[in-house]
Amino acid sequence: MSELRMYVEHLFEGKVLTPEMIELKEEIYGNLVARYEDYVAGGMSAEDALEKTKASMTSLDDVLEAGQDSQPVAETVEMPVADSAVEGTESARAEGSPQPPVQQGAEMAPARKHLSPAVIAVIAVSALFVIVILGFMGCNMFVADRAHESYENDQTVSSVDQTTGNGTGQGTSAGDQQGAQDQGQGASGQATPTFSDPEDQAEYEATVAVDDAIANQDVAVLQQAVGNGTDTAAFVAELPLGAYPGSAGAPEAQTSFAISYENVSDLIDGDAIERALLYNAVTLMSVYPALDRVDFTVQEEYDSVYDADRYAFDRSTLEHAFSNASNGAIAQLNSSLFESAEAWDQVRDYVFRENFRERQVEFAEVDR
Repeated sequence: MSELRMYVEHLFEGKVLTPEMIELKEEIYGNLVARYEDYVAGGMSAEDALEKTKASMTSLDDVLEAGQDSQPVAETVEMPVADSAVEGTESARAEGSPQPPVQQGAEMAPARKHLSPAVIAVIAVSALFVIVILGFMGCNMFVADRAHESYENDQTVSSVDQTTGNGTGQGTSAGDQQGAQDQGQGASGQATPTFSDPEDQAEYEATVAVDDAIANQDVAVLQQAVGNGTDTAAFVAELPLGAYPGSAGAPEAQTSFAISYENVSDLIDGDAIERALLYNAVTLMSVYPALDRVDFTVQEEYDSVYDADRYAFDRSTLEHAFSNASNGAIAQLNSSLFESAEAWDQVRDYVFRENFRERQVEFAEVDR
C-alpha cells in the first residue's frame, strides 16, 4: 500500500525520529492497512476504503499528547505509635512484682509496622509500570477515532473541499500536476484540505504535487524509455521536479549524468525534494544500465548559485542499500524493475520510507 505509506510519511513530516517515534509510525501504518483491508472485505470499493482509512487518521497530536501523562509519586506514611504501648512502658512493674492476670476476651492492640524503603520503591515502580502500559493501550484505542479532532484544532481547518478527478497521473508533466492541484485534488485522488492560512495551503499543495508525481508515475512510460534513444533532457522533464530543470543531458553510453534544478519553489517541503531526487536517481539508473553516477544541483528560488545544494548518487551504494533493505528482492537497478507495477511499487515504497531516504541522501550530499 504505497499510498498509505506515503500518507503516513506525511503525518510524520517534521517529527524527530526517535526509536519510539519510528515504532509508533510503523504501528500506525499497520493499523491503517488493516483498517483498509477490513473496509474492502466488507464490500467497500478500493477508492472509498482508502479515503475512509485516511480520514480516520489525520493528525498525530492526540497520540503524542497521550504520552505526557503525569506520574504519581508514592508517599511514605508515618504510622502513629499506640498510646497503650507508651502507657505500658511507663507503668512497667518492678522485677519480681506480681503481674495482673490477663482477662479472657480482652483484645490485644495489633503491632503497627512501618513500610520499609525497599517495599515502597517496589510499589512505586509497579504503579509506574502499570500506568505506562495502560497509557500505551489507550493510545492504540483512540488513535483512529479521535485524531481528527486535534487536527481540526491545531491546523484550523475550516472545511474539506473534495472534487472529482481521474487520479491516473500517468506520464504527467509538471503542468498536468499543477492542473490537478488547482482542481483541489492531487493525482492520488486524495481530498485536499483547505487551511485558513493561505501560505500553509500553498505549501501543502506544492509538497503533495511532488509526492503524487512519485507515487503515480506510470511504469509503462518508464518501460518505453528503455533502449529507444529517448532524449534524456525530455525524459528528465517527465520525472518529479521536471518543472524546474536548468540543464540536463547525457548520451546513454556515458557513465555519469548531471542534472540542475533551478528556481525550485520554496513552498515544497525539503523532505519531498529529497524523495524526488532519490526516486529520479533510481529511475535513471534503471533506464540507463551504463549509468554509474547521477549528480544533482538544486537551487531554490531567491537563492544564489552559491547556496545551491549538491548531491551525487552512486549506483553501487544504492544497489547495496536496496538489496539489504529488501533481503535481495531488489538486487540491481535495471529495466527488470519495470516488468510489473508491483515490482516498481516496491521501489517506490522504499523511497517513501523516511529512514531509508534519509540514509541515502546523507550518503549523496556533497559538502559545499
